[in-house]
Amino acid sequence: MKFEGKAGIRRLFSLKAGTFVLLQSASLLLVGLLIAVAGFYVSGNFERSSSRAETLMTSMRTHMTADMLHDSLRGVVLRSLYAGSRADFKTVKATVEQVQAYAADFRAAIDRQATLDVPPAVREALDGVKAPLDAYITEAIAIVEMVSKLKMIDAQKALTAFDEEFSVLEDEMARVSDAIEGANAQQLASAASDGAVAQLINWGGLALIVLLVIATVVLSRLTMIAPLSNMTADFNRLAEGDLDVEAKDGQMVKEINALAHVLGIFRTALKNRDLLAGEAEQSARQVADRANAAAALNEEISDAVGAALQGDFSRRVDGAYSDEDLV
Repeated sequence: MKFEGKAGIRRLFSLKAGTFVLLQSASLLLVGLLIAVAGFYVSGNFERSSSRAETLMTSMRTHMTADMLHDSLRGVVLRSLYAGSRADFKTVKATVEQVQAYAADFRAAIDRQATLDVPPAVREALDGVKAPLDAYITEAIAIVEMVSKLKMIDAQKALTAFDEEFSVLEDEMARVSDAIEGANAQQLASAASDGAVAQLINWGGLALIVLLVIATVVLSRLTMIAPLSNMTADFNRLAEGDLDVEAKDGQMVKEINALAHVLGIFRTALKNRDLLAGEAEQSARQVADRANAAAALNEEISDAVGAALQGDFSRRVDGAYSDEDLV
């Protein structure tokens, strides 16, 4: 099938008015769904980000508690040694209970981290704390027990190994702090990225809506409003007797194209009516002319016959008539 010009192209892509409105509504719905899905995505990211931030904050608080117990346990050992050197057996007895309590709290603080959904880097650092922690607690309890049994010399000798265990555990605890800090920095960067994406989606969605509204207005004007306005004007001109109106077919909206077809039919009918009226008028004039010619012929014949009856045969009938049927 061959289509020529813009009318052919429009005819090729013509749609019903209902279909056109449905497509516009579907476009608006699609944009709305895209914005909604993007909003849900960003909202989900923010929720996950908030959950991770809360987890990291809990992990940091728990680790700070463990770090304080790390130092406090050392303080108990040193106080036990000091009390033993001064024969303060009451304080020594108290440190025996304190070292057990601090050791239990220290282990509980580290074990509490296992219940948290921390990043893999933090989990790896926490796993590295377990062995040094056991060694550190074991040395602390052993020294305090030596002091309680008045083995001050053995306790003094064990202090060097205890300090080494303290330093090793301190390094591992620092690794955990660094891992939590690094995870928190990544979390902040992720939150900033989510915020940027949210801004982009908001502005992008607003731009899409504005563009879609502009496109809808322009398309509606080109395909429906302007053609209907022109069609109304053409029908008014036709009603006033102007038969020069042009029936512009090939509209994109089928209903408007049908109206253009009806306009063409009405214009043709009115032209035929005027043509028939002209022919009727011409026929009436021809009949009147024939009647006048016939009357004149009868009068001439009557005059010629009357003259002949009186003996005047010189009169003649004029046979020149404009109507060939009377010749």
